[in-house]
Amino acid sequence: MKVPTKVIIGLSVGVGVIVLLAVGFLLVRGILQLNASDASLQLAKKKLKELYDKKPFPSAPNIAREKANGALLDQWYQKLASAMREKQIEPIQMSPSQFKSLLQSKKPELVDLANAGGKVVDAEFGFGFERYFSSSMLPEPGDVPRLAQQLKIVEEICHVLFSERIESLNTVMRETFERGPDDAGDDMSATGFVPGGRRRGGAPGDVVSLVNRNAGVLKTDDLYTKFHFIINFRAKEKALWAILNKLSTHRRVTKDGEEIKMFVVVTGVDMVKEASDLDGIKAKIPVPVIASGKTNAVPFGGRTALRAGEPAFAEDAATPNQPLAEERLTKEQRVVCGPDFEKPLKIKLDLDVYRFRGE
Repeated sequence: MKVPTKVIIGLSVGVGVIVLLAVGFLLVRGILQLNASDASLQLAKKKLKELYDKKPFPSAPNIAREKANGALLDQWYQKLASAMREKQIEPIQMSPSQFKSLLQSKKPELVDLANAGGKVVDAEFGFGFERYFSSSMLPEPGDVPRLAQQLKIVEEICHVLFSERIESLNTVMRETFERGPDDAGDDMSATGFVPGGRRRGGAPGDVVSLVNRNAGVLKTDDLYTKFHFIINFRAKEKALWAILNKLSTHRRVTKDGEEIKMFVVVTGVDMVKEASDLDGIKAKIPVPVIASGKTNAVPFGGRTALRAGEPAFAEDAATPNQPLAEERLTKEQRVVCGPDFEKPLKIKLDLDVYRFRGE
């Protein structure tokens, strides 16, 4: 069957119209999207121009106000820094031989001070500078100022400890920074076993290392520096609290009239009781005594145990004129606990002693 020409032409025209309508629709939609994008672009350019046209600098009154605030803050800081470094212990310039002589003269002074009320340290105690007592070595000249500074700090710490009558001073450990001929740092001034103490992150008896080559060095941009110390000693609880209070507000005037202050931060306190306060205390039991001389120990003043043929009570005895005589305890004898019976504590004290930048 032959399709009429008119039908073919009609179909072609219809398809062409549909294609034209689709192209027109796409064209109109594209024009609308272009207009919307152009409007968004123009708005962004306008905001950018407004941003660039703004004046980012403060006004003159605000500048003057901030300058005054800055000057006030600087004044506050200078006052604070001055108060923090007032009478602080500075590095002391001297030669190695002078330091060795100073160390040898300070040791007996501290030992005598410690043992003034009883034996607290041995005569050979080194106060953290054992390496210089055990040999004839001299420190490097560049290390001497900080070593002399540490020696003076240790002296002040010892004055606080000994003023509170501690039971014994076991070890003084300081940060070691000096380099000797053998580059040693393993003496008790650098490492040591902590008796009965607990290092942070460790266990009792751990070896504590205090080697720090930059200890006490105040660098160009630093506001402060510090030395770390570990003190192991035995004392009663009351003495420990007094020591902590004195360290937190340290101030001492020497015999020569020199005022010394230290800014001390206690970074750790570990303590353990040597024994219970009741250990070694036996019950004080009165012993009843019978006139005939026979005795029987009876807990806490009870009646004597019966012997064969003896009456149950003293009033039933055949000789009522011979009453039971008991040993009576005084009030003081009945006390079995309290401050007088307190056992000392084993204490490990971690300290940071700060030094602040000067003018």
